[in-house]
Amino acid sequence: MKPERNQVFAQGLAAGLLGYATVAVFFAIVNWFTGRSAFHTAALLGSALFYGLRDPAQLLIGPGPVLAYNGVHLIVFLFLGTVAAWLADLAERGPELWYVGAVVFIFMAFHMYGFFLMLTQPVRAALAPWWMLAAGALGCAAMGGYLLWIHPRIRSEIRHYPETT
Repeated sequence: MKPERNQVFAQGLAAGLLGYATVAVFFAIVNWFTGRSAFHTAALLGSALFYGLRDPAQLLIGPGPVLAYNGVHLIVFLFLGTVAAWLADLAERGPELWYVGAVVFIFMAFHMYGFFLMLTQPVRAALAPWWMLAAGALGCAAMGGYLLWIHPRIRSEIRHYPETT
């Protein structure tokens, strides 16, 4: 693999891990404030996705659903981070491409959110919709902030974009 691709891949993995951790910590804090186990949301979603849970009142928090959901969650964020790093690399090559990268990432993120809502329909009543939106927005912001931090040229282009048109 070329060194540039290795760098993009490494940046993507770091961005994905940061996004994943941000969402996991967000839900741990929300669960703690609502008097639930820090693993409640992961267990609920893991049980719905992998064990066919239909009634949130029947939830049993155990390592199986928590680890299964976190594994999928991590893989999705590593994928999103890698795509975001590739888009950031693309944007750094052409000043006007940062806008295209942002639009593609937002488009992809909304579709992933819709897919997630479809898969978790049976237990969605147990999850406040703002939690999901806030967690996703914080995860994307963490990845985007990291990528902007390591790509100063993109920051400069965004800062001076109105002046160049």
